[in-house]
Amino acid sequence: MSNPFTGLISTEFKALFKDAIESLLDMDALSIACTLVYGDSKFTDCPNCVFDPILKKSSGKYKTGGDRYFTVGACPVCRGIGRFTTDVTATVYLVPVWNYKDWINWRGTTAQALALQGYVQTLSKMDTYNAIKSCKSIIIDSSLSVQHNHIFQRDGEPTPVGLGGSDFLITMWKAIA
Repeated sequence: MSNPFTGLISTEFKALFKDAIESLLDMDALSIACTLVYGDSKFTDCPNCVFDPILKKSSGKYKTGGDRYFTVGACPVCRGIGRFTTDVTATVYLVPVWNYKDWINWRGTTAQALALQGYVQTLSKMDTYNAIKSCKSIIIDSSLSVQHNHIFQRDGEPTPVGLGGSDFLITMWKAIA
């Protein structure tokens, strides 16, 4: 007896699937801007005071054009430190899947339990693999960061998925804030 499903998934069908998912992941489709935060920090000089490179702190002198003028004492912006540390970040476009019933490769009570613990799944293009793999955390939907930061930490490895290939990534994230 021959298999009735032979030849059902053709090369053309796989190409159509890949094109359809890539279209959904485009910047102006279903994906949203997310901020990847890396463990590295960079230093930025205070825009309000003159930094003293010998003492490695504020010189206590107002920098012309600064935000808040001061005459004596510590800078009111950096409080005499002279520098700010900021995390190194990158913006990527991902599709967050909040509803555990729609998660790929997760079904049943395990997925429901993870959702209650604050998990989310993301779908992205394969070219985001290195960026996702090396990040410390992610802020999902950077545009909402004024109201609330959805900060998550990667839980497990990014998993390649696709229809007969590894064109996309599924990543599980656990809420940390």
